[in-house]
Amino acid sequence: MPLRRPRRFTAFIVTLTLFALAILALVLWRSLGPDEPDNSLAALAVPARELAAARAALEDAGLSGSIISSYDTQLVVSDFSRLIYLSAADAFRRISSSDPRRTPLIDALERAFYIRIGDDTWTTLYTARRGDSLEQASLALRAQAIPVLSSIGAPSSPGLSVSRLSWLLSLALGLYFVAAKPRHDLRYRLLLVLSGAPLMLSASVESLLTALAFISCAKTVYDRYPLRATDEGRLVMAIGRRMPFLALIAPYVF
Repeated sequence: MPLRRPRRFTAFIVTLTLFALAILALVLWRSLGPDEPDNSLAALAVPARELAAARAALEDAGLSGSIISSYDTQLVVSDFSRLIYLSAADAFRRISSSDPRRTPLIDALERAFYIRIGDDTWTTLYTARRGDSLEQASLALRAQAIPVLSSIGAPSSPGLSVSRLSWLLSLALGLYFVAAKPRHDLRYRLLLVLSGAPLMLSASVESLLTALAFISCAKTVYDRYPLRATDEGRLVMAIGRRMPFLALIAPYVF
């Protein structure tokens, strides 16, 4: 019997390690994909008459390389004798709607770079959604008293999130589980709490609820089925009986 405890403990460690890795993979999947791609764009708009001043302000702020305007987008068009490169702004100006060289692509680009707000024409500037380039560009333009709309392209319904300090709640419950009486089999209780720790890495409401539910479930399992040397297979049976409860919290994760 004394020789079986290390084997059982090793199997228990391996099982919980795999479980923790699975939870960590799930958290990474929720936080890194499939939300929005790294190459997605956000947009801000300035009056068309202020475009030259806006480009100068962005260049002075060192942001011209991160902004895409109609002057930075190159198109290949025909001048009836050869193919030439034109900026999108020049193409819009030189190729009228009745020109045979006018293509649906040029029409779509013109709608993407110019919008009508009342009687004014505004031009759109694009930048990467991730990072702070959109905020920096807005600040640089407002510093030069250039009207700017920076909400174009923003998410219509931002996801629920909580403070990064919210993991303290799960940590407090986990520490209570570890320190609660009776204090026998401390190593098993500690491993149970650590297996749910990856859920605390994300600041989403779903991850916080799942971490709380997992630690609460672990404490319930331990209180009802304490792992002792004579409890052969009790923990596996307890986890199996709690699978319906875990299925109930699965929608909060997915």
